Amino acid sequence: MDLLNVHTALRFACSQDPNELKVGEEQLKAWQKDKGYYAGLATVFGDHSVDSTVRWMAITCLKNGVDTYWRPTAPNAIDPEEKSLIRKVLLESIEEPEQKISLQLAVLIAKIGRMDCPHEWPELLPVLTEKVRSESPLVQRCGLLTLKEVTKAFSSWRLSEQRLIFFEVTSSIFSYTTNVWFTHLTSVSGYITQGKLDNATSSLTLATTCLKILQLMLLHGFARFNADSDAVQLVGYLFELAPQALELRSQLPQDHSSFEAAEETTTMIIKTLFKLQRNHPIGYIAFLDQTLELIYMTIFNLEKRVLLYEKYTVYGLNMLKCILKCEDYAIPSARGTGEVFVPVQVLQAQKSLSDFFNDERLRMILEQIVTNFMLLTSEDIEMWNESPEEYFANNYDEGLGQSYALSLKGSVEGALMAVLHTMPSAGAPIITRMIEAVQNTDNSAEWSALLMKEAVYNAVGLVAFDLYQYMDFELWFQTHLIKDLSVSDKRYHIIKRRVLWLLGCWVGVKFDAVYHPTLYQCIINNLGPNENVLVRLAAVDTLKQSIEDISFSSEPISTFIPSITECLLVLLRQLESPETKLLVMNTFCVLIERVGTDIQPYVGSLLELIPHMWVETQGDNSSLLRSVIITTLSHTVCSLGHFSSQLHPFLIHVINGATDTKQPEHLFLAEDGLQLWKSVLHHAPQPTLELASLIQNMSGLLGLASPSDDSTRSLEGLMDIGSSNLLVCFYIIKAYVILFSQSPDIFMQYCSEVTVKACQTYIRDVKQSGVDAIVDVLDFVMVAYPTNSHQLLEPVLLQLLHCVLSGEETYAPTLCLYLAVLARAMLCNPQHFLILLQSLVQQLQQEANVLLGTLLDIWAYRTILEKSKEESYLV
Repeated sequence: MDLLNVHTALRFACSQDPNELKVGEEQLKAWQKDKGYYAGLATVFGDHSVDSTVRWMAITCLKNGVDTYWRPTAPNAIDPEEKSLIRKVLLESIEEPEQKISLQLAVLIAKIGRMDCPHEWPELLPVLTEKVRSESPLVQRCGLLTLKEVTKAFSSWRLSEQRLIFFEVTSSIFSYTTNVWFTHLTSVSGYITQGKLDNATSSLTLATTCLKILQLMLLHGFARFNADSDAVQLVGYLFELAPQALELRSQLPQDHSSFEAAEETTTMIIKTLFKLQRNHPIGYIAFLDQTLELIYMTIFNLEKRVLLYEKYTVYGLNMLKCILKCEDYAIPSARGTGEVFVPVQVLQAQKSLSDFFNDERLRMILEQIVTNFMLLTSEDIEMWNESPEEYFANNYDEGLGQSYALSLKGSVEGALMAVLHTMPSAGAPIITRMIEAVQNTDNSAEWSALLMKEAVYNAVGLVAFDLYQYMDFELWFQTHLIKDLSVSDKRYHIIKRRVLWLLGCWVGVKFDAVYHPTLYQCIINNLGPNENVLVRLAAVDTLKQSIEDISFSSEPISTFIPSITECLLVLLRQLESPETKLLVMNTFCVLIERVGTDIQPYVGSLLELIPHMWVETQGDNSSLLRSVIITTLSHTVCSLGHFSSQLHPFLIHVINGATDTKQPEHLFLAEDGLQLWKSVLHHAPQPTLELASLIQNMSGLLGLASPSDDSTRSLEGLMDIGSSNLLVCFYIIKAYVILFSQSPDIFMQYCSEVTVKACQTYIRDVKQSGVDAIVDVLDFVMVAYPTNSHQLLEPVLLQLLHCVLSGEETYAPTLCLYLAVLARAMLCNPQHFLILLQSLVQQLQQEANVLLGTLLDIWAYRTILEKSKEESYLV
């Protein structure tokens, strides 16, 4: 391939001119399968006289091509000769001064190395080792960067042969890489003393890169890392250098790049220990004592607190949580009356934990977690005041997901719960003493005292499941929490919100039903429009938790329903954020579902508001709120019964929007829309044309409008709505059959075609539960429309007859259902049934009387024999 043409196309692809850009991209795309194209890209990239932007584009295109065409089995795979040239150019270009190109080069070498090393590319690792050992800073930096990417690629090997190769690679370079890391890291303090901060930054960056390589080797390069002396030595260095790295970071100016580099290095040290414990918990037991001491001395030591920063604290607390919750360190529970065998490693781990967590250290850790790390920050208070709904959205239901676990708040709460769960009898008295110290703090106290009280109450809510045996929560509720909720001072809003949240945590743990009326009254008192928005939202959430509790009874709340619904509606009108509206609507939904018909007199105002909310939530970002609105309407229809017919115009509009496959939002709302549709039909007092016209949406949901054959349509329909919703669809069709039996003409005009097509399409392609539902529909059609059913169901009956007589269906339960449908058809209209048999004569090449005799034999003997077999098996 002509290199000049390749260079020109690459230059055009980098151009700011749209016309040249389009030409370049199209030309490069056209060459992707041509022989010599990728070798040409490598040659252009390797020419340092070419503009760096063009070289970057060349290696980017080469990297994309490697993903698609490098493997020998790939279509249009790159030739071996071309591969050899590319590998040669890449090795010669490792010393790349351009940072962004150097990174792309390292990633590309790693991709190829993962597929070709060591058999097709044996020289890769020796060359990288040579570069890492170089005295030139540039060469060593590029070598380490490439080695990091290669190690990352090798660590993803999963075949046993490949893993053995990675073990050999690790053993060959681990020791030297450790020495490089240690040398660079220990040289930093000298550079700082001499004022050479740029040199310190360079050494810290190289040290971090080395440690990333060593981390991958520790995690994946040893069968048992604790059996290798070099690995054990490195882990020892990590414990020794972690406190020094914290000190080193504090000595650097925050506006210099060295400060950020030192922070990254320190984070990498604690992160390596954290990942090592998670990946190799048994091998890590030997280092538990050092780990716990490191966490205690760097995170919970009052003198060292000024050295801490967020990422270090997060990984340290998460490591403490993982150690305490590690199942490999737990003593196995006894089974039966046999003795429990406890491995030696587990006993060693238990001894390390018991030796470390003495009373004084446990007290210090819990107090520091609660009184230092759990206090509301100035940023929290600022967001509370300026954007309370945003603050609520950021802090509501945040315990889900890995991202929250790696946040400071999530790691602090996780460590607290792990400590209390592991040592409840020792930790509970410490928490109760904290409660006693703050529970009498009132609104006249200093702001810091209120923050402390809020933090303690937060801790009590988090550890409710581990604390309930050690404190009388109901007594505390009566003597202190009710008083806290009655304070009207604005400074006390943080306490009131936390108390309400606390009650929500405990209501499902230990809260007697006797106190529920008092709880409801407290919630109503704090739902008023004069209260702080966050306090009101906390009250709503607590109300929702109490209603969802398994021990909920509608009787205690019945007298409070008018006040609750009024307060919720006022709040709903005032809220602006979709997340906060979602909470209130969810609460309404749960309330209507749990209290049933008791809600009837009070839902009028909600039903007036919902149409406005439905219009306001139109758009791609409000599907979740619309889903909750539909669910609320479903429960409301069930509560109102036949009175819900007054709402049919709006309900039909909602159902149509949620189930119309021409509308994009049906993808998110169809499931809830089907449930609402089902509820509306179930409680409809009489058939209407509006309800009849709605069934046309079923064609789209079930894929009946597609011109493809029945089996393809059924597959498309199942993929569209899901098999679980298919039963709901046939329940809806059955409801139409029953409801419109009062108006058969309307049914025949609007509903008959969809009914027959749905049954015909799916009866052979669903599970037994689906067959049951479809047979129910057919049965009801024949009963409800005796004069028209024989012609209406002719396609389905022919399908079933052919299936039975040809022997296609052999599963006895399904066969019995088919025969039951055919038996009813035969009894309802014998003449038409004989006509159906006659139409099968040509297909099955038998006379009609023979077919009838065969059918009667199957009906009379086959099913009885099958049934007797099942009965004999059960006996």
